[in-house]
Amino acid sequence: SKVTLTLPSRFGGAALPPPAKLENPFGSFTSAFSQTRTQSGDTIQFNRLLDLKSNLIQPANYASFRDFGEAVDNQDRLRLTGTGGGQ
Repeated sequence: SKVTLTLPSRFGGAALPPPAKLENPFGSFTSAFSQTRTQSGDTIQFNRLLDLKSNLIQPANYASFRDFGEAVDNQDRLRLTGTGGGQ
């Protein structure tokens, strides 16, 4: 998925989370944030890719698969914090 946010002019900047890359036998997950400043305002882009390799998980691997899912969820819960732009 790719999400682009246009920020209001009073939004001065953002503390963006670092990029993430998770890989294991179940699949991979990557995410990255970027901020672009233009004359019409700032935008933040969020790119996220989740690739699951298997549609069947053996019962002995349930705990490991759940750990992978929780690690992905934790990356999706990261917050963006902004600074005031003075307007």
